Amino acid sequence: MLKQHFIFAFAAILLSFTACEEESFDPVLTLGAPSSISAPADGSSFIIEESTREDDFPTFTWSAADFGFPAGARYSVEVALAGTDFAEPTSIIPAVNALSGTAKNSTINNFLINNGIAGGTSQAVEVRIKASVGTTADNNVLYSSPISLNVTPFEAEIEYPKIYVPGAHQGWSPDAPDAPRLHSVEDNGIYDGYVFFAEANNQFKFTPQPNWDADYGDTGADGTLDAGGDNIMAGEAGLYRLNANINDLTYTATVTNWGLIGSATPTGWDSDTDLVYDAETGLLSLTIDLVEGEIKFRANDAWDLDFGDVGADLKLEYGGDNIVVAEGGNYTIVVDLTGPIYSYSLTKN
Repeated sequence: MLKQHFIFAFAAILLSFTACEEESFDPVLTLGAPSSISAPADGSSFIIEESTREDDFPTFTWSAADFGFPAGARYSVEVALAGTDFAEPTSIIPAVNALSGTAKNSTINNFLINNGIAGGTSQAVEVRIKASVGTTADNNVLYSSPISLNVTPFEAEIEYPKIYVPGAHQGWSPDAPDAPRLHSVEDNGIYDGYVFFAEANNQFKFTPQPNWDADYGDTGADGTLDAGGDNIMAGEAGLYRLNANINDLTYTATVTNWGLIGSATPTGWDSDTDLVYDAETGLLSLTIDLVEGEIKFRANDAWDLDFGDVGADLKLEYGGDNIVVAEGGNYTIVVDLTGPIYSYSLTKN
């Protein structure tokens, strides 16, 4: 009998251990308190001068966000012009696993100049911290309350970050003057530009510098950039929009045939009139009779890729506003996609 009691007691102990082992507590994501910015102080003012463009802007520091468990949160610093409610925020410090970060004066200066703020003019900007765990889905993100800063930029020609596109189209020489460049106008790790490939099946690569110390290709032709990967092959000959995202190591290469469309054109919004590409100048142009109305530029007879003009400043923006033609007549239109800032001219003959 004593032996049976011992066996039952031992079995009960084993069952209790098994129950403890089977019980697990998976962390549950909850959105608690967001980060709070501790520096710079709300309402601070800063003046950026050309002589300090490569210096660090004062360090941003913040508290940890609460996701309900000790999460490995990633934090980025976003900035927007005051009064815009962060409709189009710009990340000046990419995602970091830290509670502080720094940005270059030039990054913030570029942000202001790109948004039309004249050099020497104090501008109120708002700054917030974006905290996320796992994916960046909305239910995994916490935003801090913004602080306001007053920043005065300097006026200077902006040196946009760039990468190079050497290949068979120019002799595989990234340091050559004719090596095409893609630019990151927003300084956000996404590079965009247009390259003309005169022959079909042209091969190319991306290099961060005008040398072969590092290069990116695509092993597997899957749209993913691989360090030292295989040459990337374009299909048909033509003017390609190349877009490379070095944050997630992806790229696209889209052949483009640009046209003019709108109520001011002979065919209205129903169809477009092709622009002519000049391989020597890199410009697209068209001479056409227009009436009073509006126009836009679009690629490949579709709306997947189009240009308009936000602010009527002769600069082109993807998906921008319709361009107003105030008076009918014969016009010569020129589109310039060769530089970091795309532009156009509309000249009445």
